[in-house]
Amino acid sequence: SPITHPDIVHEFIHRWPGLYEYARENPGTLALYAPQLTIPGFDAGFEDVFDELLTPGNKDADRISSYGRHSTVDDKEPLCGDIISLRHECFGNYTPEELGHWYFSAHDAGYIRSHWSIFEGLVWLISSGSDWLPEKFRGTFIKGICNRDNWLRGCRNYDNSFVDSLIRKDKKQFDLTKRTLSGLHELVRDALMKLDLAAGVDVEIKL
Repeated sequence: SPITHPDIVHEFIHRWPGLYEYARENPGTLALYAPQLTIPGFDAGFEDVFDELLTPGNKDADRISSYGRHSTVDDKEPLCGDIISLRHECFGNYTPEELGHWYFSAHDAGYIRSHWSIFEGLVWLISSGSDWLPEKFRGTFIKGICNRDNWLRGCRNYDNSFVDSLIRKDKKQFDLTKRTLSGLHELVRDALMKLDLAAGVDVEIKL
């Protein structure tokens, strides 16, 4: 999944006879399944085929399904395909909101990138489990997820005090009481358990 350390992904690819060769022949599929490998420095053995995906107009690099036009920082056409945006020096001009959402929820007609919710992805990003991710990417993903109004999607525990406060109160009414903060801590603990990161992982919630 996108939270797997790149070294583990490389080890997996090289473990199975023929998988490395197949992955090189299908870099678009590899980028869709393992976006972390498209990040410069994590791309050993795939540098050239990923660079080819950066070529403008490469149809294999535009595969993420969307319900509308992808958003860019200047409202112009993106500078590269969506699945290779993490390799571009300015993320292809895609907005942080697109990039943060895609890292966990990108999908095409027959594939979903991960089974983590956006909130669980956010918890991973603010935990020490994501320390291997370069800060440029980590910060962009956090900013994008927080700026988008669906970051709590997947948290369906409406009995939770934090979720209840967000749903029932507007911005002026919302108050981070001890009870509400306790609900947030509960959501984070649950997310860490699902991510299998509960042991030996630190999370700092900054208020």
